[in-house]
Amino acid sequence: NGVSGVSVTFTAPASAGTPTSPASGTFTATGTNTQTVVTDASGNATASTFVANAAAGSYNVTASAPGLAPVSYSVENTSGAPSSLGISSGNNQNTVINTPFSSPLAVIVTDGAGNPVSGTQVTFALPTTGAGAIFANGATTLTVVTDASGVATNTTLKANGAPGQFAVVSSVNNLSSVSFALTNDRDSVADVQTTQ
Repeated sequence: NGVSGVSVTFTAPASAGTPTSPASGTFTATGTNTQTVVTDASGNATASTFVANAAAGSYNVTASAPGLAPVSYSVENTSGAPSSLGISSGNNQNTVINTPFSSPLAVIVTDGAGNPVSGTQVTFALPTTGAGAIFANGATTLTVVTDASGVATNTTLKANGAPGQFAVVSSVNNLSSVSFALTNDRDSVADVQTTQ
């Protein structure tokens, strides 16, 4: 039979509620990560609505009562919809024409609270004329899905035969695109041989 009048305390991890702090939440009745509720005539203790904080991640909320083993609930705060696209690495590179760039291009997708968003399709687009490059698959466009850290990284990028500066545009549906500035340098050895 249920026992009434027992104090049950619900506790979530302590957290500052920022994207860099631990994932957690607060109970609406207290505005904190804890709430104590007294069991009703049926022995049930029901906490108020639990609101996730701004940090994504998994954690446990425990319910405890004097003299009894605590019970844990597995909870997960998921990232929101993609809100921002930014360059993670690979910007401002140069290489000799017809050779690979040293670093892959990478972007990061985050939600409105700054949490990384996984599973988002990111398109990298190269110029189709003049100075440019090609991806490892021989194409001038490549779509990559963001990983658990919200990062999408392209494969090897090889400069074409035209010297000069160009932009690689990275985009996600409904977000502002970002551009990588790359440069194809002339082949000085080939230039010397041509002039001889």
